[in-house]
Amino acid sequence: MKKTFGILVPLILWAPLLFAQLKFTVTASKTNVSVGERFKVDFSINADADQFTQPDLSAFQVLSGLNASINQMVNNGDTTFDITYSCILAAKKEGTFDIGAATIMVSTQMLYSNSIKIKVNGQFPVGQQQQIKIPDTFAAEDSSKSAQIDIKTLPKQIFIRAEADKTHAYVGEQIKVTYKLYTRVNISRGQVDKIPALKGFRNRDVANANRQKTPFTFEDVNGLKYRVIIIRQLVVSPEHAGELTIAPLTMDTILQIPDKGAFDNPSGNYHQLKYELKSAPVIIHAITLR
Repeated sequence: MKKTFGILVPLILWAPLLFAQLKFTVTASKTNVSVGERFKVDFSINADADQFTQPDLSAFQVLSGLNASINQMVNNGDTTFDITYSCILAAKKEGTFDIGAATIMVSTQMLYSNSIKIKVNGQFPVGQQQQIKIPDTFAAEDSSKSAQIDIKTLPKQIFIRAEADKTHAYVGEQIKVTYKLYTRVNISRGQVDKIPALKGFRNRDVANANRQKTPFTFEDVNGLKYRVIIIRQLVVSPEHAGELTIAPLTMDTILQIPDKGAFDNPSGNYHQLKYELKSAPVIIHAITLR
């Protein structure tokens, strides 16, 4: 009996300490926003958990998510977890709204997160959320170095390309998808009109999620040199097996077109042209891991 008692006491004392180290929290990238303004909400726990239940989000428009990110580390035989469920929201109307407690199961214990308040005041400028900040050199380049413009050949002068680092993947496997803008003409403004549909995928932004100004690079395509800027970069994971499609991304641009072509325009006069770009869909072949 003494041996049994001596073993149980440390276990009983240690168990509360294990649970005391669990942290299940909800945080927001902003707690003061305007109507229509995007913000990110993360539900995070530092343990292996399941049966996550989100709070009522009906006061907001859900733009993306929920997306799960799992970080598992093994150190000297000990395994630790960090799990985050993320979503992108936008406020529908002015006021103060609660994002209530979420729940999750760790072993047989149900945990509750904290809650947060989001204050919504004013109207976010229409179109600002999706505007791409074009590097100054895209618009200010000397016209003598620009390609000669022919409206019929514009699809070859400027386009969007969607690139996936793999097109065959297992369910749950991560795939990096990058949307690049290629151009040989000057752009004064660019704005994403339609975010690609990601039905059948979990996803998260990993580059330019906030549309920050990004330096351009140069690439050669079919013997022509293009200035290139990354519009958006995602990590997606197939949720089920089958042929899944990442729908096109659509972007509205305003181009600066020389009045008489690039090499016959000594006065440097331009006119502006609205031009819509659209990437090709990306097909992902997802298979079940056996």
